[in-house]
Amino acid sequence: MYSSSRNLDQESHEPSVLEPAENRMSRRRVLRKLHRGARIVFHRSILNEVPLFVCFVVSAIWALYLTIRIPASVIFIDLSNSHFPELILPFPTFFTIPLVVLGFLVHRLFDDRFIITEDHIVSVNGLLSLRVLTNRIHFAHVRGIEVERNLYQRVVGTGNIRVGSAAHSDLEIEMIGVGKPDYYRNVIEALTKVKIDKLIDSKSIEGVYD
Repeated sequence: MYSSSRNLDQESHEPSVLEPAENRMSRRRVLRKLHRGARIVFHRSILNEVPLFVCFVVSAIWALYLTIRIPASVIFIDLSNSHFPELILPFPTFFTIPLVVLGFLVHRLFDDRFIITEDHIVSVNGLLSLRVLTNRIHFAHVRGIEVERNLYQRVVGTGNIRVGSAAHSDLEIEMIGVGKPDYYRNVIEALTKVKIDKLIDSKSIEGVYD
């Protein structure tokens, strides 16, 4: 497991000299759009779930093969009614497993939503579950950012981002399996620096007039 973290109270938020120029330009364009009221919305990356997708494809091929070899495995569901008197739906029972895998894959991809606005980071967990949990951290309260990757995530370019809050010690936003984690971390750091600089400037002005 590989992880990199940055404490925003201890180090500069200036971009690294090793960061490609096109990445810095892209981030500046995003920041300008956020300042105009836009927002970034993203989910877990499909690249993070390739093993599960492969499992779905393999199980679907295997189910198709078994269905062809054993036609009796197909059951017929009678859905006849007054509008459709002869509506009968065939259901190949061997496809139960790939359908379950597909449902699990869709749940993992879209159950969580992550939003970056000009002022906040928001995570919405449980969109496809019975219980929905929403966490929000203001950029002025961001304590630190950590990017964690296992070996597979380093290969496909995904990772887990953890953002801590200085306002609530037990509050943490965790973005699992997102694509381009370093890019999102840089955007969060840049917005955090903007908010902290504004707070420092406002306190300096208050001190002058006190």
